[in-house]
Amino acid sequence: MKKIEVTDEMHDFLMELSEQLNTQDHRGTRMPYFFQIQETKLDICVEGNGEQYWIDEEGETLSDEDIKQKIFDYYLEHDSNKSDEELQGLYDNLEDYEIEEFCEGEFNLRSIWMEYKQTLSGSFLTEKACNTHIKQNDYHYHNPKSYLSGGFRNPEMEKVMKFLCELTGGKLHT
Repeated sequence: MKKIEVTDEMHDFLMELSEQLNTQDHRGTRMPYFFQIQETKLDICVEGNGEQYWIDEEGETLSDEDIKQKIFDYYLEHDSNKSDEELQGLYDNLEDYEIEEFCEGEFNLRSIWMEYKQTLSGSFLTEKACNTHIKQNDYHYHNPKSYLSGGFRNPEMEKVMKFLCELTGGKLHT
Protein backbone atom coordinates (compact mmCIF):
# COMPACT_ATOMS: atom_id res chain seq x y z
CA MET A 1 0.00 0.00 0.00
CA LYS A 2 1.29 3.41 -0.96
CA LYS A 3 1.66 5.85 1.94
CA ILE A 4 0.61 9.46 1.84
CA GLU A 5 3.05 11.92 3.29
CA VAL A 6 1.83 15.19 4.76
CA THR A 7 3.69 18.09 6.30
CA ASP A 8 3.46 18.69 10.02
CA GLU A 9 1.38 21.77 9.30
CA MET A 10 -1.10 19.76 7.18
CA HIS A 11 -1.23 17.00 9.81
CA ASP A 12 -2.05 19.53 12.54
CA PHE A 13 -4.72 21.13 10.36
CA LEU A 14 -6.36 17.78 9.55
CA MET A 15 -6.32 16.67 13.19
CA GLU A 16 -7.89 19.95 14.33
CA LEU A 17 -10.50 19.70 11.57
CA SER A 18 -11.27 16.12 12.57
CA GLU A 19 -11.70 17.17 16.19
CA GLN A 20 -14.08 19.97 15.20
CA LEU A 21 -16.13 17.63 12.99
CA ASN A 22 -16.47 15.18 15.88
CA THR A 23 -17.41 17.76 18.52
CA GLN A 24 -19.42 20.47 16.74
CA ASP A 25 -23.20 20.56 16.97
CA HIS A 26 -24.54 18.68 13.96
CA ARG A 27 -28.05 20.03 14.62
CA GLY A 28 -29.56 16.58 14.31
CA THR A 29 -28.37 16.33 10.71
CA ARG A 30 -26.85 13.15 9.36
CA MET A 31 -23.37 13.31 7.84
CA PRO A 32 -22.19 14.24 5.36
CA TYR A 33 -23.14 17.86 5.80
CA PHE A 34 -21.69 21.29 5.25
CA PHE A 35 -22.37 24.77 6.53
CA GLN A 36 -23.57 27.57 4.31
CA ILE A 37 -24.34 31.25 4.74
CA GLN A 38 -28.05 31.91 4.88
CA GLU A 39 -29.21 35.44 4.27
CA THR A 40 -32.41 37.26 3.52
CA LYS A 41 -32.49 39.15 0.24
CA LEU A 42 -35.09 41.38 -1.33
CA ASP A 43 -35.80 39.99 -4.79
CA ILE A 44 -38.07 41.01 -7.67
CA CYS A 45 -41.14 38.81 -8.07
CA VAL A 46 -44.36 38.55 -10.04
CA GLU A 47 -46.87 41.39 -9.66
CA GLY A 48 -49.22 40.72 -6.80
CA ASN A 49 -46.71 38.65 -4.84
CA GLY A 50 -44.60 40.22 -2.12
CA GLU A 51 -44.82 43.97 -1.68
CA GLN A 52 -45.08 46.80 -4.17
CA TYR A 53 -42.16 49.21 -4.37
CA TRP A 54 -41.60 52.29 -6.48
CA ILE A 55 -38.45 53.12 -8.44
CA ASP A 56 -37.46 56.68 -9.36
CA GLU A 57 -35.58 57.90 -12.43
CA GLU A 58 -32.20 57.17 -10.81
CA GLY A 59 -33.19 53.59 -10.03
CA GLU A 60 -33.60 54.23 -6.29
CA THR A 61 -36.25 52.22 -4.46
CA LEU A 62 -38.72 54.34 -2.50
CA SER A 63 -40.46 53.06 0.60
CA ASP A 64 -44.09 53.78 1.46
CA GLU A 65 -42.88 56.44 3.88
CA ASP A 66 -40.74 58.05 1.14
CA ILE A 67 -43.78 58.15 -1.15
CA LYS A 68 -46.02 59.59 1.56
CA GLN A 69 -43.42 62.28 2.24
CA LYS A 70 -43.24 63.13 -1.49
CA ILE A 71 -47.05 63.47 -1.59
CA PHE A 72 -47.02 65.59 1.58
CA ASP A 73 -44.32 67.82 0.07
CA TYR A 74 -46.34 68.03 -3.16
CA TYR A 75 -49.41 69.24 -1.25
CA LEU A 76 -47.27 71.73 0.68
CA GLU A 77 -45.99 73.16 -2.59
CA HIS A 78 -49.24 73.05 -4.62
CA ASP A 79 -52.04 73.51 -2.07
CA SER A 80 -51.13 76.34 0.26
CA ASN A 81 -54.79 76.71 1.36
CA LYS A 82 -54.57 73.64 3.59
CA SER A 83 -53.51 73.96 7.21
CA ASP A 84 -50.72 71.85 8.68
CA GLU A 85 -53.39 69.77 10.45
CA GLU A 86 -55.24 69.13 7.19
CA LEU A 87 -52.01 68.19 5.45
CA GLN A 88 -51.08 65.85 8.29
CA GLY A 89 -54.54 64.26 8.00
CA LEU A 90 -54.00 63.73 4.28
CA TYR A 91 -50.60 62.20 5.00
CA ASP A 92 -51.96 59.88 7.70
CA ASN A 93 -54.94 58.68 5.65
CA LEU A 94 -53.51 58.18 2.18
CA GLU A 95 -55.11 55.21 0.46
CA ASP A 96 -53.18 52.78 -1.76
CA TYR A 97 -54.99 53.96 -4.90
CA GLU A 98 -54.02 57.60 -4.15
CA ILE A 99 -50.40 56.64 -3.71
CA GLU A 100 -50.49 54.71 -7.00
CA GLU A 101 -52.07 57.67 -8.85
CA PHE A 102 -49.35 60.03 -7.62
CA CYS A 103 -46.54 57.58 -8.33
CA GLU A 104 -47.59 56.81 -11.89
CA GLY A 105 -48.81 60.34 -12.61
CA GLU A 106 -47.17 63.32 -10.94
CA PHE A 107 -43.98 61.56 -9.82
CA ASN A 108 -43.44 59.32 -12.88
CA LEU A 109 -42.24 56.32 -10.86
CA ARG A 110 -42.09 52.68 -11.94
CA SER A 111 -43.81 49.99 -9.92
CA ILE A 112 -42.08 46.71 -9.06
CA TRP A 113 -43.02 43.87 -6.75
CA MET A 114 -40.44 42.42 -4.40
CA GLU A 115 -40.33 39.78 -1.70
CA TYR A 116 -37.81 38.62 0.84
CA LYS A 117 -36.20 35.29 0.01
CA GLN A 118 -33.79 33.09 1.91
CA THR A 119 -30.61 32.37 -0.06
CA LEU A 120 -27.69 30.07 0.64
CA SER A 121 -24.10 30.57 -0.42
CA GLY A 122 -20.65 29.28 0.42
CA SER A 123 -19.63 25.87 1.67
CA PHE A 124 -17.77 25.19 4.92
CA LEU A 125 -16.94 21.93 6.70
CA THR A 126 -17.27 23.50 10.14
CA GLU A 127 -19.60 25.97 11.76
CA LYS A 128 -16.54 27.76 13.15
CA ALA A 129 -15.16 28.40 9.65
CA CYS A 130 -18.57 29.58 8.44
CA ASN A 131 -19.02 31.97 11.37
CA THR A 132 -15.48 33.30 11.01
CA HIS A 133 -16.15 34.04 7.35
CA ILE A 134 -19.44 35.78 8.19
CA LYS A 135 -17.76 37.89 10.87
CA GLN A 136 -14.92 38.93 8.56
CA ASN A 137 -17.20 39.63 5.56
CA ASP A 138 -20.50 40.71 7.13
CA TYR A 139 -20.61 43.84 4.94
CA HIS A 140 -21.29 41.51 1.95
CA TYR A 141 -24.38 39.96 3.50
CA HIS A 142 -27.83 40.93 4.77
CA ASN A 143 -28.70 39.31 8.10
CA PRO A 144 -26.30 36.35 7.61
CA LYS A 145 -26.26 33.23 9.75
CA SER A 146 -24.82 29.75 9.46
CA TYR A 147 -27.10 27.10 7.97
CA LEU A 148 -26.42 23.37 7.99
CA SER A 149 -27.09 21.64 4.66
CA GLY A 150 -27.09 17.88 4.29
CA GLY A 151 -25.06 16.06 1.69
CA PHE A 152 -27.42 13.07 1.54
CA ARG A 153 -26.48 10.46 -1.07
CA ASN A 154 -23.14 12.11 -1.82
CA PRO A 155 -20.74 9.14 -1.61
CA GLU A 156 -17.61 11.20 -2.31
CA MET A 157 -18.35 13.63 0.48
CA GLU A 158 -19.32 10.79 2.80
CA LYS A 159 -15.97 9.04 2.30
CA VAL A 160 -14.03 12.26 2.90
CA MET A 161 -16.03 13.06 6.04
CA LYS A 162 -15.60 9.46 7.29
CA PHE A 163 -11.84 9.72 6.80
CA LEU A 164 -11.68 13.09 8.55
CA CYS A 165 -13.81 11.97 11.50
CA GLU A 166 -11.83 8.75 12.00
CA LEU A 167 -8.52 10.62 12.20
CA THR A 168 -9.24 11.42 15.86
CA GLY A 169 -11.25 8.31 16.68
CA GLY A 170 -14.66 9.62 15.76
CA LYS A 171 -17.25 8.38 13.31
CA LEU A 172 -19.91 9.74 10.98
CA HIS A 173 -22.99 11.11 12.76
CA THR A 174 -25.91 9.08 11.45
